[in-house]
Amino acid sequence: VDYRGHRVLAQSIIPGIFHGDQASSHVYGCMDSTDTIKFDTNFHGLMQKAAEKLHIKEHTLIDKDGSNVTLASAIETKGIIGSDRRHYVLDLTRVFPRDANFPDYKQHPTALLRPELIMQYCWQKVREQLERAKQEAIKRKKEEQQKPKKEPAAGDKNQKAAKDDGDEKKKGESVKEAAAAAAATAAAGGDDKKEETEREKKKGDKASSSSSSSSSSSNPLEAQLNNIKLANIRLNTDVFCDLKFADEKQMRKDEDDVVEAAGFLLRRVVPHFAAQCNKLQQSPLDGAHLVRLMHKSGINVRYLGQMAALAVKLNMPHIAQLCTSEMIVRAAKHLLNGMLRGVKPELGEKQESWFLGPCIARFLNSFLGAHCCGIGLSEDQLASAGKVLDRLEKEHGGKDIMASRYFKKTLPRGRKGKHGGSRKKNSNNGEAPIKLANGKRAPTDPLSPANLWVSILRLVQKKYNCKLPPFQKAVSSRRKLCMLRGLCKKVGIQLACRNYRFSSSAAAPSFKVEDVLDLVPVVKTIELESKDAAECLKQAKMFLSINHLHHAYAKLSDAQNILHQTYGPMHSQTGHCYALLALVCYRAQDIPQAVEMQQKALLVFERTLGLDHSETAYAHSTMAL
Repeated sequence: VDYRGHRVLAQSIIPGIFHGDQASSHVYGCMDSTDTIKFDTNFHGLMQKAAEKLHIKEHTLIDKDGSNVTLASAIETKGIIGSDRRHYVLDLTRVFPRDANFPDYKQHPTALLRPELIMQYCWQKVREQLERAKQEAIKRKKEEQQKPKKEPAAGDKNQKAAKDDGDEKKKGESVKEAAAAAAATAAAGGDDKKEETEREKKKGDKASSSSSSSSSSSNPLEAQLNNIKLANIRLNTDVFCDLKFADEKQMRKDEDDVVEAAGFLLRRVVPHFAAQCNKLQQSPLDGAHLVRLMHKSGINVRYLGQMAALAVKLNMPHIAQLCTSEMIVRAAKHLLNGMLRGVKPELGEKQESWFLGPCIARFLNSFLGAHCCGIGLSEDQLASAGKVLDRLEKEHGGKDIMASRYFKKTLPRGRKGKHGGSRKKNSNNGEAPIKLANGKRAPTDPLSPANLWVSILRLVQKKYNCKLPPFQKAVSSRRKLCMLRGLCKKVGIQLACRNYRFSSSAAAPSFKVEDVLDLVPVVKTIELESKDAAECLKQAKMFLSINHLHHAYAKLSDAQNILHQTYGPMHSQTGHCYALLALVCYRAQDIPQAVEMQQKALLVFERTLGLDHSETAYAHSTMAL
């Protein structure tokens, strides 16, 4: 839950957790520090089952007492037995391994690999192992074919012929004995015949099973294929952390595996996604839609810089513009959150530090004003702004200047504040003020256009490893409106519904305090899906791909019933099911039914996702067809 610049992780309340150790007990993982690591055999068995599904590797750590503790999860994950004697797991922030492309866990504490990427990586490893086994089998077969065949000697030929004659004689005698035994059995009765037949059958089954097992054990290819399993490919979640491992050699190997997975993301997944966008297989409409598609492909948001560079290389200006705008908006969100954390009424401070409305309005006017994206700022102004920000960060010890310096008094030297406070003369620690080329003082307010834009540029380069080029053209009002929408949705700002004219004059600002209506929490959670409904939808799409419309309609009807019982009629997954039903009816030339289903899908998307969502736009375009 993000609210006023703070992020709170909400978890379920475990029964008995507020009553001390008497009611609930912590039995697995670390509670506060990495000194004491707890372990429970039963809990570890349950965690092993979950680790197999999530491809998490078991690893052994050393605690402060020098004891070896084996975990099947990250060290921060806590296993607790509640007062109802059920097993609970808390602090699942670091379920998956760290991103080796950002190995500094102190600077990037949340740089983790996504589960979609891990699944892709595991399947890729399985394919590589199968291909390797196939190549080894082909190579072994060629070597056997190239070996010279030895012809048997004359004495060996005579011995073989004599052996064959003896075998033929034995075979004839055994046939006669079998015929006599059969006649005797028939005379004795049918019951003995059945018992003998069953006995011979059991012997044959045992012989065949033993022969098949011996052949599989003797065949190295089959044994190698039996060892290739998706669940066997796992990654260590505690590498690239300041932890002590029991086996240093195994730790190095686990680090290499995580580095390989991160390299797979950077060298295979990101270029493949960019190629899909180039072929119009992926068509993002806005920044939020782009982020959803990247997450679905296993790409984190911090790779927006690489995506922008690939978009420029592949001549995709629309994708490059989406990536650039998304990076700028996210950097602005970070700066605005720093301001919101410092909003509190204190005597002697400026009005913007008392209330949220003035603070948000001034930030929006500076961010989307005449100098949006650095338009109209000279190199001298940007260079002076960089020096000002360096000095401010030095004064505050590297802390967030947007949460500290902005709310300090910026009155001119020698004047008194509204409540009688005077500014200290040594505020700059005796350093000379920074001046522009025309001799004027450089503004020290972080919300001045030059300072704000340089702060955004630095954040983009730090978070996304992307150095934005200077903008050559002025930002259009339509693009400013898109950036405003993205920023408001990320921070939770509710503005008045009116036609905003982005003014270039400070005397007539675009945003007023009255335009800021509310600041709401932004909640992010995992949307659970019905497994049965997802399976029906998958089968329906398969039937639809081979043009079996009757079977596809039946599976979609089953999925629709399950979704109605699970989520109700107003849910995004129900809308997707309606859209697929409309597609099936359209292909079956049932146009009235297709229009009815598409209208239902459009209604669900408008109610659940909003009028300006990408899925709603796709639903409108499908309705137009």
